[in-house]
Amino acid sequence: MFHLPEGRMIVSGGNFTTISGGVYHGTVHQSLASPEEAMKRLYDHVAQGATHDSGERFDAPKCHPDTRVAILEDLITWATNDFSHQLILWLYGAAGAGKSAIMQSIALRLEQENRLSGSFFFSRTGSTGRNDDTQFAATLAYQLIKNVPQIKPFIMAAIHDDPGIFDLPLPSQLDRLIIKPLLNLPPPDKSNTSPSSRVIIVDGLDECLKPESQKLIIDSLAWLSEQLQLSPTYRHKIIIASRPEYEIKTAFLKINPLQKLHLNEEWNPSKDILRYLKSSFEELKKTHPISAMIPKRWPSQRQYDLMLEKSSHHFIFASTLIKYVKSPRHDPRERLDRILEPGPLTPSGDSDVNFPTADLDALYRQVLSSVPASHVETVRLVLRMALIGSIDPSWQLILPSKTIQLFLELPEGALELAFVDLGSVLTINNTVDEETLHDPSTKLLHASFLDFLMDERRSKEFWIDDPTILRKLIQRSVDLLWKGKHDQLHR
Repeated sequence: MFHLPEGRMIVSGGNFTTISGGVYHGTVHQSLASPEEAMKRLYDHVAQGATHDSGERFDAPKCHPDTRVAILEDLITWATNDFSHQLILWLYGAAGAGKSAIMQSIALRLEQENRLSGSFFFSRTGSTGRNDDTQFAATLAYQLIKNVPQIKPFIMAAIHDDPGIFDLPLPSQLDRLIIKPLLNLPPPDKSNTSPSSRVIIVDGLDECLKPESQKLIIDSLAWLSEQLQLSPTYRHKIIIASRPEYEIKTAFLKINPLQKLHLNEEWNPSKDILRYLKSSFEELKKTHPISAMIPKRWPSQRQYDLMLEKSSHHFIFASTLIKYVKSPRHDPRERLDRILEPGPLTPSGDSDVNFPTADLDALYRQVLSSVPASHVETVRLVLRMALIGSIDPSWQLILPSKTIQLFLELPEGALELAFVDLGSVLTINNTVDEETLHDPSTKLLHASFLDFLMDERRSKEFWIDDPTILRKLIQRSVDLLWKGKHDQLHR
């Protein structure tokens, strides 16, 4: 803020602004004198930890060899098809389904084929700029300079002309830093009859904290891909991976055409998970300090079956288990027994670091943190009812959502609103199956989520085996029975 006498003038760099008295609120930007200064300013606005090859993400999870083969090939085929009219692909799946590992593998593969323009891996708990959209455009522009070097003068010119470019809304930043520079590139050699497609990778969009920013990113990238259809050099395709959160699903409804890939059991993940487990245990038996004492046929087939059952088609349980069991300072046989045995888990020491499912619990607590405080009790009551009504290992609740609503005396729509942000760990189906006439049902997507909910130390305020919750359900049952008896007496 500058306090100026009447009629004075500010001259800053090569720009001058006349201010007719009073108080000036705002930012005065100096023009940049050199491309080096412009590059430094760009670098200062890059989320360094968000790229697929960042030091912060060193040794980031990627697909284990010979796993996820089918879905990786489908993604690469889509990305490298230069004639497809579908420019946006949404890869979605439950928490822990392995989306980030797939996206990391795709980014590395496209980089090898010189098809990658840039990547952005969101993270709620990562370094600055990884959980919002403030450094999104700059991070992509910085990578574009590395991957398409001839574009650098155009991006530097955009920053030189407006050093305040990074304070603009996201669509304006993408327009000036990416779209216009790409459109200004000279056309390719005449022998090249069609422009090749390049790809932008965006992972973990649900980790972007503000729902309005998630929507803005989807809308802006869709607009970017449409604008770059006119590029004489490179069209751009976008692959976005996320959990199926409500705001994200709603934003994608407006995009047509849209390619969607649901990371579910149809991709036969159990086969890949078993291959990963066996390979990891074979490596452990070769490298562990007590490898000579470990039987060749360990783990047993029964133990492998239990591991697959607890994984529920999701890699997160398998990777968490391996990370815990392979500790060189503990007997891996004892650790495997502890994580597979029924009942509450206990840490092997004073710290949660030694807790067998620390990473898995952090994931579940993060998902549950989105539940508003006013809905926590409803969520706990419904989940406890689901356990009582469960009749099979998939934890398929036989009570329809309408029955739950009536039993708990919830207003219409309250059940759906309470669970709207939990789509990555369970599903609520509100439609009757026309073929089987089965009622709508609730289904957990992770068997390990039930173990988490039943363990007070792990689930904390979401513990569903709480006697208080049970008493409320029993009291509600008694009230309904009495009401039914009372209604009969007064007919």
